[in-house]
Amino acid sequence: MKKNVEMVPFLLLLVGTLGLLLNEFLFAWGRATTLAFAIANLIGLVILGFSYFAKK
Repeated sequence: MKKNVEMVPFLLLLVGTLGLLLNEFLFAWGRATTLAFAIANLIGLVILGFSYFAKK
């Protein structure tokens, strides 16, 4: 179960990054979609940072 929780920030980063790249180069989904993928990236980075400093 703990391994699944540790994968959440990486999944958010993956989805956010791929979404931003697809939106930029292949599709034109609009501003709301860009913001949603950017927020997913931000949340993933925050969770990853908190989990990193919690282990120290």
